[in-house]
Amino acid sequence: MHCFTSKKKRLNLIQDGRKRGGEGSIYRIEGHSGLVAKIYHAGKATSDKRRKLEVMLAYAPKRISKACQLAWPKALLFDEFGQFIGFTMPAAKQGSDELCAYTHKIRRERHHPQTTRRAFYRMAINLCHAVEAVHSMGHVIGDFNPNNILCRENGAVTLIDSDSFSILEPRTYTTYPCEVGMNDYIAPEIQNRNRKKITWKKEHDYFALAVHLFQILMENRHPFAATPISGVAPAEYAASLIAKGVYPHIRNSETKADYITDILPRTLKQAFTRTFVDGFKNPNSRLTPTAWGSLLKKELKALRQCQSCPEQFERHAPHCPYCGTIPASLIASHWNRACSLASGARTLPAALFRRMKPLVSQKETKTKQPRPRKRHVSLRKKVLIGASLTAGLAAVAFKTDLIPLEKADAIPPQPQVHTNSAPPRATPKAKPVPNLPPLPAEKSEYEFRRFISFLVRGRVIPSSGATIRQSPNGRFRWEYESPSYADENEALGKFAYIKADFDALARQAANVWEVPIPELHERFLIGSHFRTYRDSILVVIERLGSRYRVVVIIQ
Repeated sequence: MHCFTSKKKRLNLIQDGRKRGGEGSIYRIEGHSGLVAKIYHAGKATSDKRRKLEVMLAYAPKRISKACQLAWPKALLFDEFGQFIGFTMPAAKQGSDELCAYTHKIRRERHHPQTTRRAFYRMAINLCHAVEAVHSMGHVIGDFNPNNILCRENGAVTLIDSDSFSILEPRTYTTYPCEVGMNDYIAPEIQNRNRKKITWKKEHDYFALAVHLFQILMENRHPFAATPISGVAPAEYAASLIAKGVYPHIRNSETKADYITDILPRTLKQAFTRTFVDGFKNPNSRLTPTAWGSLLKKELKALRQCQSCPEQFERHAPHCPYCGTIPASLIASHWNRACSLASGARTLPAALFRRMKPLVSQKETKTKQPRPRKRHVSLRKKVLIGASLTAGLAAVAFKTDLIPLEKADAIPPQPQVHTNSAPPRATPKAKPVPNLPPLPAEKSEYEFRRFISFLVRGRVIPSSGATIRQSPNGRFRWEYESPSYADENEALGKFAYIKADFDALARQAANVWEVPIPELHERFLIGSHFRTYRDSILVVIERLGSRYRVVVIIQ
């Protein structure tokens, strides 16, 4: 395909378009690796579009950082008959991919496994700089969705589809509006309105920017993705919550409680609340890109490097959320604080509380140090030995306390078979299931919470993100719901991960068995049932229209 620029320069466009959108297709230009051409579809290359591009060419953006680029038009393109058909713009650098490819966990592990938490913060900061550069020229992005954001592993950001921006001509103050947009990124005051009649403002971009920053820091989780208290979430549920001003991550009467934002620092949580809650009533309360950039830079400098994995995590987190390793400095600080309190008490022996000192690396000497006669056990080893003993006692208590005393006499003794040789490991014998009694009609809250604490202590169930309810007949129930998945295989993977923990519990504990489910509800795809003498554990995959989620119920 051949075309010409306004200076009568002939360009040869390669036919295999890399991308096809609603308005046009992207083509490579032979002999120009740093440029691409956007050719409009039939009927899309209007005179208004041409005038808009001419204004963009006349008022090109100033020089900005290489980490935040704008795919701004470079020249208009015409066919052999002189008809306007498109324009040229800078090509995205090699390695650029859409924002969802980095923020979505499974896609990131498949295509960009080297991306770390520090890169996400840089990506968010560069996105703020790019939006600030557009606003400094008097323009508004308008159609601010993740498909128009390209990122790289070093955190660089490129905004594409700039011809859909709301462009302001500075001399005549003529505005060429944006005519498209996605509901999940539209501010509440312009929801459910005709896109062609909207007067786009910077406050609208502030809202969409906050949504993108939330998704970057929370692994593609939309800030308004939630589960209703009753029923199933309908289509466009996030857009309806935006229009109502219901932010799911604070207490409200429409959605279930969600604690996923605990991974964020307090300053960022307050910033999101100010933008989504206070900004609903007053759009001027939303944070600007400059304010977001300063907050993110402070948190980027405060990130801590995990000693056991290549990830970084926020300073307020007590341990690494990716591998669970507790920093040694945190252990020392808590211990030194306890030593300071113990030193003021006269009844405690001060010799047991010695402050930890940071280890200083020393150069190796050629002379061998003599071994002391009496072996000294360091305070750190004493703490680790005490922790292991405590964990062992807790494990013994967990195994023995599952059987209530009043039911111990009713358990029939199991026959023991003594053999000279141990059974082969490849074919272990199945654990016999006794005749379990029905669940008790009533159970004390102390007994139920004690059983839940045993499961949490053994890391079988999560310590947060679940709810405890009590039915009218006095029976307590613990419920956990995972995020919904569009792919059935993702839900099956989450189900297998949770079931493996309960299978390990059934093998280790003498009073936990896996029993068959007599009848599974048609809403459930697959499930597993575990029993004790007084408790029931159900792990199922629930079908929610075209989505799936894993549910764990203990009662």
